[in-house]
Amino acid sequence: MADINIPGVSDKYKTNDLIAALVEAERIPLKREQDKMDGYKFEQKSWQRLNLYMSNLRETSRSLFSFDNPFSEKLSSSSQEFAISASAGRDAALETFKFDVDEIAKADRFLSKPIEKNATIEKGQYSFHVGEKSLSFNWKGGTLDEFIAAVNRRSNGLIKTSVIGVTSSTKSLLVESLQTGAENRLRFSDMALDLALNYELIEAAPSELENFGTSQNELQRIPEFQNEAKIIEKTILLPPESGFEIQIPKSVKEDPQSLIEFTVHSKTVPDITKDTSPQSSPLFNEELFAEFKNLMIFNEKIEVGLEEKEIIPREPVISDSFVYLKMEDGTRSLISTEGKEKIRIALSDYPKLSSIIIENKNTGKELSLSEFTSRNPNKIDGYAPVNPISIAQDAQIRYEGIPMTRPTNTIDDIIPHLTLHLENPTEKTAIIQIKPDEEKAKDALITFVGNYNQLIAEMNILSQANPDIVEELQYLTTEENKEAHERLGLFRTEYTVSNTKSSLQRIITNSYPIELNNTISMLSQIGIASKASSGGSLSNTQLRGYLEIDEKKLDAALKESMGEIKNLFGVDTDGDLVIDSGIAYLIDKQLQAYVTSGGILSMKNASLDTKITSSQKQIDRLEVQIAKKEQELKIKYGNMESALNSLQSQSDSLTNFTNSYNNNK
Repeated sequence: MADINIPGVSDKYKTNDLIAALVEAERIPLKREQDKMDGYKFEQKSWQRLNLYMSNLRETSRSLFSFDNPFSEKLSSSSQEFAISASAGRDAALETFKFDVDEIAKADRFLSKPIEKNATIEKGQYSFHVGEKSLSFNWKGGTLDEFIAAVNRRSNGLIKTSVIGVTSSTKSLLVESLQTGAENRLRFSDMALDLALNYELIEAAPSELENFGTSQNELQRIPEFQNEAKIIEKTILLPPESGFEIQIPKSVKEDPQSLIEFTVHSKTVPDITKDTSPQSSPLFNEELFAEFKNLMIFNEKIEVGLEEKEIIPREPVISDSFVYLKMEDGTRSLISTEGKEKIRIALSDYPKLSSIIIENKNTGKELSLSEFTSRNPNKIDGYAPVNPISIAQDAQIRYEGIPMTRPTNTIDDIIPHLTLHLENPTEKTAIIQIKPDEEKAKDALITFVGNYNQLIAEMNILSQANPDIVEELQYLTTEENKEAHERLGLFRTEYTVSNTKSSLQRIITNSYPIELNNTISMLSQIGIASKASSGGSLSNTQLRGYLEIDEKKLDAALKESMGEIKNLFGVDTDGDLVIDSGIAYLIDKQLQAYVTSGGILSMKNASLDTKITSSQKQIDRLEVQIAKKEQELKIKYGNMESALNSLQSQSDSLTNFTNSYNNNK
């Protein structure tokens, strides 16, 4: 049986190979165009990488002279971080400040008696007040936990309620204000008042203010002082070397929560030790005489026979110890008044207090005291907390000895651009120091140098065909190293790259004498240069324009000359409040024309986009043309195979007929 040949399927005549060879010849222009487009894409990718590195350097440069530049950042430190800390703004003065924290601001926090865990809260109108703000809502009734959730959901930062487990079957309700300050007392009204009274959060207590020390009879003179205290127009005056003792009224002592308050002021007066002058023997007029007619009789010199008494001069006395507390057993305790004008004495701290003693031991200072007042600070609107965890009060601080109060523990209105954070009373005077953030400035400069070197390295790769340039970059990965070799010398004929590199190097190495007294005018003076270390010759790497950092030199420069370094990177030279000179400013200006929208690199990228689009169209046209050509060849050679098969079939038929005829003879 003869072989079956199907045109286009079997390949008896090797027409497929012939067609493939003819199509491959047609593909030569297509491959050429594809290679051209690949070149365009590779070139575009290289420009885009260069654009990225330029943009990185420009952004880093802008950050070194913009409003947010790291050279203006400040750090604050406190000698008593547990008590007071600070956060400094960019414009904070580089100074040292002294603070004493006598009391921190607190909020009312009231704890109830133990109550049953399954307690329920009656329905009604519940109102809570903190200072001038209020929370009022209508409660439909429910469990204590549901009530707490309802209050907290509506509180909006005013109050907070919670429960504390006391035993397995009881718990206590904690109601606390979220606003500190003496003016922000926690109060209850409507059904909330009944709740507070029933759960013994508060109790009825008259709020009274009692004054004492208003009459001369109450001031008991202290024998060792020669002068006496006087009350003049409700003010107690103590001249130099005077003092008094005043008994605590019985009504005040009966309330263990009493707070006694009074103010003390001092003023300088002529020192009494300077008024003391030595006195000699009695003085007599020895020039008296008697005259009778022409006779004049003069007095003889009088001798009294008294020895002159030697007066020992006294030393002036200066003392800030004014206030003493005398206990029932006769012991005394000194109360510190340094830097304070208002004195507060809590009876809870001195339950055995009997009297207050004021002593003015000074010889050149007069004291003036206000009346003594006593009150229970816990009482408000006729009620007082039963179990207060804390009572609302203002923060009491002293800045450089000046007393002041604030309602919160975050204070930003004492020193410009400095915010204080109070945590606890200080044990001693806290010293807060403001200094530049040297670490942040150093990190910014390291980033600047890194981005600069990255750009210079890319420019070296693109503008030169020297493989050593890539091998010197030891930080590259294997894949990055391979890609860098492919880019070597890609833009050898592009003056854009070489000119930009030269401009950047010139900016980096130039001198910028901003002011006559400046000690820093070049980048190398702060430890940043192509050869930052001293000694030895320049290596090939250093000759290619990369920057190095001498960290010790940089650290010293940042510590001593932060302001000059800031000016080195960006400064206003003409007084119009706009930066117009400096290394970072000039780099930004140099790169602006390249990386901005519509800039040089953008135009190159757009040009390559046009070429890529045109090349793609050509490729598409050639691919259609080749596909059409291939189809034509397949049809043509298919027809040829069909004709050959037909001829072969006829030939086979004739052969068979002849053979059959010969066999029949």
